[in-house]
Amino acid sequence: MRNRTTVVSSLGLMASATLVLSACGTADADLDTTPPEGEAAQGEELTHVVVGALPILPTAGLQYGIEHGIFEEYGLDVELSTSQAGSALVPALVAGDVDFGTSNTVSIMVGIDAGLPIQVTSGFVRAWDEDAGEDITGVYTLPDSGIEDAADLEDRTVAVNSLKSVGDLTIRELVRQAGGDPDKVKFVELGYPDMPAALQSGQVDAVWEVEPFATKLEESGAELVAFNFLQIAPGVPTMVMMAAQDQDPELIEQFTTALTDVLNQAQADPDGVRAILPDLLGLDPALAETVRIEIFGTDINTDAVQVFADLALKDELVSEPVDIDRFDPELP
Repeated sequence: MRNRTTVVSSLGLMASATLVLSACGTADADLDTTPPEGEAAQGEELTHVVVGALPILPTAGLQYGIEHGIFEEYGLDVELSTSQAGSALVPALVAGDVDFGTSNTVSIMVGIDAGLPIQVTSGFVRAWDEDAGEDITGVYTLPDSGIEDAADLEDRTVAVNSLKSVGDLTIRELVRQAGGDPDKVKFVELGYPDMPAALQSGQVDAVWEVEPFATKLEESGAELVAFNFLQIAPGVPTMVMMAAQDQDPELIEQFTTALTDVLNQAQADPDGVRAILPDLLGLDPALAETVRIEIFGTDINTDAVQVFADLALKDELVSEPVDIDRFDPELP
């Protein structure tokens, strides 16, 4: 079993995997997520599990399960370990530094294409549907930038959290759809928390932001260029849960069953999720009340994932068509 028994303070990345990747609604209501009878009451030893996650809003769903003792009801002692990019969590899994990790589907596609032994174990969060009219991630610029639509990103510098991943992939498609040349856009890598300052200072012309930073930008006067996920693949999984290929199947089942319950409860309790944000992300309580929250759930919209898979092949992030079945795991 690959689960940790000591505290992890940082993600040690396996060198070869890092080199490869640096180039690079709610679940079914009928699902039985009842904890094993009597497990918590009997005081059995908990299995320590380290979950890699990003310091962004969806991680509050995991923290919700920790603070409310839901993971413990399933015999799990869950610890979070953070990274600025989902692509960094892929080699961390391979190196054994984390047991499970959240990542966008494109980073996983790239990792699998490179031969890394990883697997998708469940969904985690997804974007909003088309009829919402807005979304949880978008491209932002300053009012006086001269950027009015995606085509205007030509010959501009755009910040994304990870190069050759879901951010620049979808922005390239936005530019393409607007009649521009995506090859004329310069992408630079910045952590989400660093993007607002980089935009205000003129270091970059536009940023691809997620919550809570997207709402923060809007409130500071930044202008939306486009909701990239909403325009390209509404309802797409923004992050899924993954594990190493050789992870213990019994631990995967135990963790996924617990996660389904955690995410169902978090989805039904948005106020409870918002209450976690100030301590988890250092967020102003007033801002925590207004940010847009992704849709929690372990189900995966594979039709939307296929859109990203097709784009990854078109832009040569992967060398062959993605096996979409690898993004449709059987849930316990």
